[in-house]
Amino acid sequence: MTSNVLAKLKIQTPGEEERTVTLSDGQTVAVGRDEENELFINDPSVSRIHACFTATIHGVVIADLSSRNGTFLNGERVVSFRDLNSGDVIDIGSTKIKVFLNAQDDLGDTATAKRSMTAELQRVFVTVMVCSLMNFNKLENDDIESWRKNVTDTIEAMDGSIDKVVERSIIAMWIGTDPRALALNAANAGQKIRNLVTTNYAGKLDCTVVLASGAALREMNQANSHFSLLGDPINLAFKLEESISVLGQRMIIPKVTADLLKDKFPIRKIIGVKVKENEAPMDVFIPA
Repeated sequence: MTSNVLAKLKIQTPGEEERTVTLSDGQTVAVGRDEENELFINDPSVSRIHACFTATIHGVVIADLSSRNGTFLNGERVVSFRDLNSGDVIDIGSTKIKVFLNAQDDLGDTATAKRSMTAELQRVFVTVMVCSLMNFNKLENDDIESWRKNVTDTIEAMDGSIDKVVERSIIAMWIGTDPRALALNAANAGQKIRNLVTTNYAGKLDCTVVLASGAALREMNQANSHFSLLGDPINLAFKLEESISVLGQRMIIPKVTADLLKDKFPIRKIIGVKVKENEAPMDVFIPA
């Protein structure tokens, strides 16, 4: 019987014991200097979120996430994302990662056909919105449901889609090939939501809006549309959402999204926000 583990990564970092990480169908493993990455590399030459591995039944890819010093596959710099084969060696800083694909051992001749389909994965861009109610436990259920419907309608009218609703928060995404257009639609939706709250719910409820942008790999066929986020813009948005009340703001935008909005949406920079104690403050922006 074929294992549901599609690949194994053998990680060799100078001065450390060898580690092994496994990849299953639909799994993404982020690599970087941030301790919250699934594969943490304690190396100053490695970016905070440096690269990631993504696995599907069609194969495994490595993607560089605009790292400062690059990701190298068999000595060649990875510009976007690349297919992986057993025996490939990836260099990230001083760490070497050797790839072993179980498919090549278990599936025989069919493995080559499956791996060749990896090239059909498309790199797309994502802007995430986390919209959260304040003082959630003190609100009337009717007001909460009304707010959820109005926010959902606003997001969908701006070509966004609802990913999930988690108690006080609505998580929405804009996914496509034009990162600037996605960020602009999300920002306009956020501004409309803020105006909606001010006009329709004054004195009843208030909410915050946080945006964050990133990239994803999308697998497309007639029956299914699956994508895996590269990095973690959702996690970043929630971390910023935790800081928003300290800043006294209701809508904030990190630099990665602000750069996409340049000259398209009026914003201004405010003081940096420390997302993690051991990291330098992050530049954030608010609507001007």
